[in-house]
Amino acid sequence: MTPVIQTRKAKLQHVLQIRPAAKSEVARFFRTVVRTRMRSITELFSADRLEMADECIVAVLDGKIVGATCLVFDTGDGAELATEYVLKEYQGEGIGTRLTRAGIERLIALGKTPIHVDVASEAMDSTLDRLPRKDRRHLRLKRSYLKYGEVDLPER
Repeated sequence: MTPVIQTRKAKLQHVLQIRPAAKSEVARFFRTVVRTRMRSITELFSADRLEMADECIVAVLDGKIVGATCLVFDTGDGAELATEYVLKEYQGEGIGTRLTRAGIERLIALGKTPIHVDVASEAMDSTLDRLPRKDRRHLRLKRSYLKYGEVDLPER
């Protein structure tokens, strides 16, 4: 599960690694994001939410975590692709897509289906639409952005 890819944009001529991570590593990443990048605390990165995760996956660029997603194996009616975040300066590079794919592929490989995904943006919806049909059939999408608008994190 550790594919190494080149980022798409020329300004980032670095190797991106997608790999499993310990909860403590992701908790440190989320705490840093909240402390240095958010105007206010957001539930998305709370310790309670992270505690629910069974596994975490990170995107690492030049030794630095630039994104993370968390997986919940059993929500009572399936699994969940939970919290996902990519640092703002790396958004639009396909990193979130790689994290989403890695998380969904991991849950499918473990037989943890159906997979519930709270779709918070049109971009994420588009990413999920591009997944192979064999993977998409395992998804149960809640397109909350259609009802409530896209998630607007309190970023600085």
